[in-house]
Amino acid sequence: MIKHIMFFLMKTTGLPLELIFFKRKTYYENKTNQKKRIKGGALLVSNHRSFWDYITIFFLFYFYKVRPIVSTAFYNNNPVLRLCLKSVGAIVVSDDMLNISYINETIALLKKGKKVIIFPEGHFSLKDEFLPFAPSYIKIAYEANVPLIPLYTDGVYKINYKPAKKLPIEEFLRPQKRFKHMFKPGNEWMIEQFQKEVDERW
Repeated sequence: MIKHIMFFLMKTTGLPLELIFFKRKTYYENKTNQKKRIKGGALLVSNHRSFWDYITIFFLFYFYKVRPIVSTAFYNNNPVLRLCLKSVGAIVVSDDMLNISYINETIALLKKGKKVIIFPEGHFSLKDEFLPFAPSYIKIAYEANVPLIPLYTDGVYKINYKPAKKLPIEEFLRPQKRFKHMFKPGNEWMIEQFQKEVDERW
């Protein structure tokens, strides 16, 4: 019950803020399909440029409950985020590489007519290039017998807020295990590129 209330509150109270702060521009490759409703299950597949990608997609498909596939590290990042993700029915990918239970969970939900969003790159792409897509999304769509809906986000988000003290990006990346490869010798350029993008957007 609490999850349903949280979901309703996020949709109703968040939409005005999303429209004011993000001012989303949506383009359809085939405009004849623009007003069609998605019947039954569907797997949305998107590139991943920013933390805000899912929030944008969350409101883009306003009348649907689109469940994201997220990493354990992201899901456990903080209690408020975890509560929000739980309320939208997030599917959590285990840190154990051999544990692929999320695939079966996703297939089961899609067969029930649910909508799911997956970011096959696995983490943010720092440049204007796609990272390799993990092939799991193809298996999921094939096994569930649902359509793939491709999405593309340019990752350009402008928020009308100036923090009193701007912290270096390392302070946000270091606690998250998925970014530990960035702190290995020789990968300094990754953090520099990340910081450059943050500086440009803020």
